[in-house]
Amino acid sequence: MSLARYTSYPVRHRGRTDAVVRVYDREPDTDDASDMYVLAVFGVDLLIRRRTDGRVFVHIDTDKGLAPGEVLAVEVRNGGENDYGEPVDDLDDNPAERSRS
Repeated sequence: MSLARYTSYPVRHRGRTDAVVRVYDREPDTDDASDMYVLAVFGVDLLIRRRTDGRVFVHIDTDKGLAPGEVLAVEVRNGGENDYGEPVDDLDDNPAERSRS
């Protein structure tokens, strides 16, 4: 998938620009049924697009991966949070775990 064509919209709030919304053109000959919308904030990209089968596809990515001790908490449809990454307390117990991230 080539993501070359997009338009970027800075999000301004309280005089700061901490986030950007990018809109990527729909890719022909793929299962894309819509353009893709990406919210980039706090080093996390949230990608959302509709597929040709009617499903909405959501992908969460981080710019450089999670730093040791950083946790990405994700909740879908009020189903409870799932944590991605290792909390600092877990890493302190076993220094070898720090190299896994």
